[in-house]
Amino acid sequence: MSVWWLSFANDGGFLGGALVRGDTFPHAIAEAHRLGINPGGEVQGVELPGDDEPPDHEMNRLYSKAELESELGGAVRMDDAFE
Repeated sequence: MSVWWLSFANDGGFLGGALVRGDTFPHAIAEAHRLGINPGGEVQGVELPGDDEPPDHEMNRLYSKAELESELGGAVRMDDAFE
């Protein structure tokens, strides 16, 4: 099963992001919903490359924009996070 980064947004902006497991993108979205961490809006996702999985404490939770900016040390952009 793959690990997916899901990013949620609506017309008002970024709603949060999450790391979840799923065989496919639709399965990852369903898992986020099942876990109660899908805040709604539109969703984009990317399958994480490789066999390395994030630590359990980083999985299955909704990250706020402030948390991600703090962790990544600046503005959050999908292409910057997965270089």
